[in-house]
Amino acid sequence: MIHRCEYIIDRIPLNIQNKRQMQNSLIDMWGKCGSVEKAQIAFKSIDDRDTVTYNTMGSEAIQLDKQMPNHLRDEVSHICV
Repeated sequence: MIHRCEYIIDRIPLNIQNKRQMQNSLIDMWGKCGSVEKAQIAFKSIDDRDTVTYNTMGSEAIQLDKQMPNHLRDEVSHICV
């Protein structure tokens, strides 16, 4: 699965890879493939994280909830955690 993910990523133009929605999708993809390390790398590469970015980290969301800025916390975040 990881090789398929890498194949897909190689086909995405760089200007699209840098959009937050795409980055959130990539985090989700890596997490579902079992590559938490690659999901964390993608997460850390995002400067303007939003609520979706934090919630996309799945099992890591519990730890990240403490780091999430207060203005991004909402009902959905609490459900994810």
